[in-house]
Amino acid sequence: MEKLLERFPNARVNPDEQRQLRAALYRPLVTLEREARSALVDLIVATILR
Repeated sequence: MEKLLERFPNARVNPDEQRQLRAALYRPLVTLEREARSALVDLIVATILR
């Protein structure tokens, strides 16, 4: 997670970096069901962007 935050330091204010961050989060979760994966990524992004 820290590496992703270093890679996308402006994700809080930059929509393009937010999209890239979301995509990077999806990759390691590809084995989860679609809905579970989406919910988990939403939760992670919401926590990061607070």
